[in-house]
Amino acid sequence: MSTPVPTVEHGTLSPYVGTVMALIFNNNYVWVHSRLIRMFPNFAARFEDNQLKMKPVPQGTAHIVVHYLYTGCYEGLKALGTREVDKIKYHFKMGVHVYDLAREYNLYHLEDMATDELQCLAPKLQLGTIITVLDEQEFTHTKISSWLREYITGEVMRVRKSATTDAIRVMGDDMKHNRPITGIIFPPSETLVLQPKTRERLTKNRRGGLVVLGRVRDRPDKVFGQVSAS
Repeated sequence: MSTPVPTVEHGTLSPYVGTVMALIFNNNYVWVHSRLIRMFPNFAARFEDNQLKMKPVPQGTAHIVVHYLYTGCYEGLKALGTREVDKIKYHFKMGVHVYDLAREYNLYHLEDMATDELQCLAPKLQLGTIITVLDEQEFTHTKISSWLREYITGEVMRVRKSATTDAIRVMGDDMKHNRPITGIIFPPSETLVLQPKTRERLTKNRRGGLVVLGRVRDRPDKVFGQVSAS
């Protein structure tokens, strides 16, 4: 009879003993025990000299990835601020970054959990807010794919069926045209001409229709529907 071999997976070998490997986030080294890394063979194969330089991401995203490697759970840092919309936006941002990292570095279960997070958070934000968030510089090199891409595309199609041409143009307001989100909202095949920079935003009214509001920040009483942001 063969002698059983202890393994981390079966709980007979400690993952906290042995050598460590480095994840490099924005030139900051995060050391993780190698036995944990090797539980994900495709991920471990990406390391060179026990190091892996990750894509630039916020600290909150790095925390979620490292926490997952140690616990198998998705758990983010607490969001700053008191407004509920700001908390939702923060966790939505982290979810987009985590999904992109997990997909690129072959952390399949984390990818699924990030998708679940986005499926929960995205419907709580207005389309205009999602577009504004994803048009920020930190998402320049972030791929928007799979469920989130399909969700945004579906929402844009719904908006276009019920909105005027001017309202559609507003969706591109303030966009830098160098983010992945731009290609989803305005595919290269389209010839839509955007208006100059304004402060208008699309919001939903009580009946689910679409309205274009000027200077939303100055007229909070005119914002209806789901959680809104200036």
